[in-house]
Amino acid sequence: MNMPRLPIYAAAFALALGMAWAPAQAQQAPQQQQQMNFSDDDLRSYALAALQVRDISRDFQPRLEEAETPEEQNTVREEAMEEMVSAVQEQGLSVQDYNTIYQAAQSDQQIAEKVSQYMQDAQ
Repeated sequence: MNMPRLPIYAAAFALALGMAWAPAQAQQAPQQQQQMNFSDDDLRSYALAALQVRDISRDFQPRLEEAETPEEQNTVREEAMEEMVSAVQEQGLSVQDYNTIYQAAQSDQQIAEKVSQYMQDAQ
């Protein structure tokens, strides 16, 4: 059976934020691998946050494409990232928790299936 894939916007956000948080995550990687037990509420919060991140990404994409200079592009990216972080935090997750759940869903089929179902239920 194929593992459900989480949408690319979840990956893009996780990777973008992951770069800024990489040192902290590198130190906690062994601990995170052992803590793959997420509550249904955590997974539901992640799914809702990922949907909001998708919407924010869609909203900012045209602005990013219209930006004429690298400085304008960076400004748009920063605004989008701030909104994405707020969306994640409004769902009761830290950015680190969001990224951890994303990574877990990539390697654990049960987690991926639950998250996919919560995303479908929310739409």
